[in-house]
Parts: sequence; structure tokens; C-alpha cells
Amino acid sequence: MTHTILAVAHSGNSTIAAFMQAQVTRLAVERENITFAAVNEHNLKYQRHQDHDKPNRFPLYMYFKNNVYVTSFFGKNDDKQVLNWINSLGI
Repeated sequence: MTHTILAVAHSGNSTIAAFMQAQVTRLAVERENITFAAVNEHNLKYQRHQDHDKPNRFPLYMYFKNNVYVTSFFGKNDDKQVLNWINSLGI
């Protein structure tokens, strides 16, 4: 079973993109059983599963289980908040 978290930032905001990249690096150390990736709005998984009622709502985290989209978590969150969200998913 695979678990993937995409940290999605808009390419027009380099500060948030850098924050998300650093955060997924830290989180990957905490949760070795999850694949983390920092991506932007051009990512195909993001484009396929974005909430079309809330376009351009960044940043966000997307959870995929066995490459199937499950849910999203919006906002710039600290590591503890993201880990709490991950734990709430039962991963």
C-alpha cells in the first residue's frame, strides 16, 4: 500500500514554494512510510483532482492512497498541524 502527500504551491509565489519544499523534506524524515513531494499548479495529479469550486486556492496538501485521490488539506500549516492531519487519516 502506498501513501503519497503532495504539497502544492502556486509557482508565482516562490516564498511559499520554498516553505513547502523545506516542509516536505522535514516531514519525510518524520514519516518514512509516506512519499512526500512539493509540486506546483502544473502537476497533473493536482489538475485532475483540484476542487473546481475553489480554483487557485493555495497552498494545499493532497493525500493519495495507492495513487487514488482521497482528500485535501488547505492552508499554510506548520509541521505539527500537517502531522496531525496525516494522523487523522489513519496512515
